Formats: sequence, structure tokens, C-alpha cells
Amino acid sequence: MPSSLPGAVGNNKDTVKVQVFVADVNDNKPFFTEKRYEARIKENAEMFSDVKSIRAQDLDKHSILRYDLNAAEGQKIPFGVKTDSGTIFLKEKLDFEAQNLYHLLLTVTDGLYNATTSVIIHVEDVNDNAPSFSSPSYSTTIEENSEVPKRIFTVKASDLDREETNGQIIYELEGQGVEYFSIDAISGEIFVTKPIRATDKGFPPLEGVANVTIKITDVNDSPPFFDKSLYETLVPETAPVGSAVWSFAAFDNDNEASDNIFTYDLVDDSHEYFYMTTEAGSNGAGVGVLRIKKVGLMNNSGGNLDALSETVSSNCV
Repeated sequence: MPSSLPGAVGNNKDTVKVQVFVADVNDNKPFFTEKRYEARIKENAEMFSDVKSIRAQDLDKHSILRYDLNAAEGQKIPFGVKTDSGTIFLKEKLDFEAQNLYHLLLTVTDGLYNATTSVIIHVEDVNDNAPSFSSPSYSTTIEENSEVPKRIFTVKASDLDREETNGQIIYELEGQGVEYFSIDAISGEIFVTKPIRATDKGFPPLEGVANVTIKITDVNDSPPFFDKSLYETLVPETAPVGSAVWSFAAFDNDNEASDNIFTYDLVDDSHEYFYMTTEAGSNGAGVGVLRIKKVGLMNNSGGNLDALSETVSSNCV
């Protein structure tokens, strides 16, 4: 058939471009690039701070991914996940001493298919616990003449923080009399050479304090003494038997509470005119009283005894 177009031969025709769009179908599962993810966070991290961002992949072009976070073993977890981004965040306070490792399962879905990966979160210790002693105060007794060095006793402190770092304790002495004592910085053993302070090695370092009272026991190592080398007095020759001639009070540098209990005697206790008694005194240690033993201080020839002398000794028991 001849063409109706001038100069054309054959059938009439035209050309047009046709664009075909292939609609995406959700036929690919989302996936994570790692089988397991790990993260670290300090136990004093602020609430709602980000821990780790994990993004899944999906070959489908228009997939909308949503994330969910659960504990691997069903326990309560202090973490949450932003459902649209996969960012894990802190939603509750952490405590390294209570739990320092969490095993989580992060799940992603595109509405039809799911994928899951493992997330392990390590909680890092911070120095948030001060050392504490097993007792708020300690007391012991030592003798004043103890040989040195001598171990007295051992104090013990503990720290809930991690032992290798923030929980490692160093002991030191402070207070009155510290120059006479030493303490082993590691074991807490106290030696003779009051609160005690225990400091951990954390940053910043924290410390605990306990009072230590060390009582020094007096030893009877000081002899008694009189305040004079000679005492003189007048006694009537008619003084009755038992009359007090003189009261002696000895002294002692030992502790009054225990060691200076005195007894008094005549060095020559065979003297016929006098005898010695030990009686209670105002100082609590006892006084010596020289008394008349024989009536009539006369010699056998009838003459007066112008002077008599006795030597008094004092013993401390």
C-alpha cells in the first residue's frame, strides 16, 4: 500500500521511548556485619549516654529497619536501644561491684524478616568506694619496756572496688605518738618502733579511718625513794607504847594505779625501842609509821638516851 505521506514508501510508522520501572519487593533479609559486638562503659556514666551504635544492612532499597534490645539470659538490663538508629544507650545507673558484664541480643526487623546479633558490654570500675575497717576503733595494751621492734596487732580494711586497681589498700599511721609506731603499708600490721588511715590506689584516691588506742602498761622498773636523807624529831621519854614518832611517805616514778604499793621496815628490825608499821595513806600507796615499842626511853644505867637513830627502808610491791 502506498504511503499517504509525500515521498514516503510503504506503511506509515512512528517511534516512542518507553521507560519501565521494576518495583522493589521485600525479598532480602536484614543482616549485621558482625556476629558479635563489644562495648565498654564506666560505671559512673551519665544517664542516657550512648554506649554503641550498631547499624544493620538490608539489600532491599526501601526497607525501614527497627531495632529491639533484650538480655541474652532474660535478666533485667540497664540499657535501651533507639529503635530507628540501633544506638544502644544507658537508661539506669550501673554498679561495677554488683554486675560488670552484660550479654545482650540486638534484633533488627524490616517488617517481614529479622536478624539478631550478640552485644557484650563491659562495665569499667571507677573509684567510688572508700576503704572501710573491720572495726571503727581498735585497742590494745603493751608493756613500757617491750623490746622493739615488736608487732602489736593487725588492722584490716576492705574496699569494694576492683582489687587490682581502685581497691588496692595502702595503710599509714597518723596522730599523736605516731613516731613510736610503724605500720606495714600492705598487711596492716602495727609495730612499736592513732587514727589509722587506709587509702586506696584509685583516682582520685579515697580513704577510710579507724581509731587505734595503744595503752602502755607500766612496769615496776623505778625504785622508791624518800624526799630526805635524814629525818629528825623529838620524842618524850614517857611516850606510851604504840605512839607514832614519825610518818614516812616514799615516792615512786612508776604508775600510781598499779606499781607503787609500799611496805616499810626498819633496816635493823631488832631494835628494842621502835617498830615500823605500814598504813594507808592519802596517796593510796601506803605510808610508814615509826612507833614506840618500849615504855621509858632510858638506858640501863639510868641516864637519858639523848639520841636514837634508825634506818627505814621502803619496798615497792
